[in-house]
Amino acid sequence: MPIYAGDLGGSFTGVRGDPATMLRLITPSANGSTGSTNTLTDGPCRMLAAATSGTVTFYDQTGTLVSSYPLRAGENPIGPKQVLSTGSTLTTVAPPAMWALY
Repeated sequence: MPIYAGDLGGSFTGVRGDPATMLRLITPSANGSTGSTNTLTDGPCRMLAAATSGTVTFYDQTGTLVSSYPLRAGENPIGPKQVLSTGSTLTTVAPPAMWALY
């Protein structure tokens, strides 16, 4: 049975193995709250791609704060709505550290 990105919390309706149709560099927010502006300008993504392993702190699509979530280098099947720089080790923009895959 295929896994759909909707099952992962994303809005993508294709099979998880489908290629991403859009990529966006993530610039984490310095401060965050469930009411602040979404750092993912195109909405919650279906996956995060990380250049290296590390941790990320984010708000999920229900507004729950997830602290120091471990990321591996490569694709990570999580769909945050906001990524925070506080509590995240992958905050460097040059070279790009994290990408949102849609």
